[in-house]
Amino acid sequence: MVRLIRFVFGVCSLLTFLASASRADKVDDFVRGHMAREHIPGLSLAVVRDGKVVRAQGYGWANLELRVPATPETVYIIHSVSKQFVVAAAMQLVEQGKLGLDDPASKYLPDIPAAWKDVRIWHLLSHTSGIKDYLNDVDLDLPDGATMVDKMHAVAELPMNFQPGEKWKYNNTGFLMMALIIQKLTGRTTQEYLKENIWGPLGMASARASSRTAIIPNRASYYLWRTDYWENGEFPYTSEQIGAGGMMTNVLDLAKWDASLYTNKILTQASRDRMFTPVTLNDGSKAPYGLGFFVKDYNGHRMVWHYGSTGYLRANISRFVDDRLTVIVLANGGAPKINDIAQGVAGLMDPAIAAAMAKG
Repeated sequence: MVRLIRFVFGVCSLLTFLASASRADKVDDFVRGHMAREHIPGLSLAVVRDGKVVRAQGYGWANLELRVPATPETVYIIHSVSKQFVVAAAMQLVEQGKLGLDDPASKYLPDIPAAWKDVRIWHLLSHTSGIKDYLNDVDLDLPDGATMVDKMHAVAELPMNFQPGEKWKYNNTGFLMMALIIQKLTGRTTQEYLKENIWGPLGMASARASSRTAIIPNRASYYLWRTDYWENGEFPYTSEQIGAGGMMTNVLDLAKWDASLYTNKILTQASRDRMFTPVTLNDGSKAPYGLGFFVKDYNGHRMVWHYGSTGYLRANISRFVDDRLTVIVLANGGAPKINDIAQGVAGLMDPAIAAAMAKG
């Protein structure tokens, strides 16, 4: 009888292993196919289930010239994925009673234009302020090293796109303003605050503000595809500040951040619920965004996610929160369909998610 039980257990274990290996092969084929079609030099992937990394892998090259392979430890700029960390800092200040989501931004930034008087903190964090986006709405000729204050002032005299809360329109200026408010309330830059209160407690050793000049271990180089050849890309930021973007890290440390979002270690359940709930506009309709996260429901499979993009660089974190499955993808060139890569891998890891996404 004992031998039979051992035999059955062994067969079940083998079947589980083979099924896992089959999924892994499909993930490899899927990722490598996208890399070939989209001219991605290097890519790092992490799959997280129930807060634990079940797959972490690098593909291609972190540096083409030196033939350095991409690995899970490769450090990339994560662009607008940085925004969720700015929101986390803001929500901690809300929990401490130092900030109110319904507070007017002018309470903390008294020099902003009178036209912005009805802009609330939650408008800044949900892209519903109506303030001009310094990146996408205007062609600003700012000097190298322009500060967040410089960028805010550059759009301050321009008419608003709409009244606060009237519409949803992606807006980087609001996150610069939030970073300035965090600095004013804490006496720390955003990156200093994050290091002390989020990155440090979570052990996110690779997380830092982006820098042109710093020596950063495992940093990926950046590349542009020119029809039929690669060339080196320029460093994409003019300053070393975290607000609308500006953060660097690797997929393993983003996996630690993902795991924390199932616990109260960094944020309370109430704060997390607010971040993951679509904001309500003035007319009662829902925006596709909470605070720092896009929000979508695939037939009962709720996804909160964000992408980052600066020219030729891409990042994505897609969290299927009720399935407790997250896919993180960072790339150093190409990858216009990085969202498809992350969410496609999620579907390969969980067929129920794939079926739900196929229905739309």
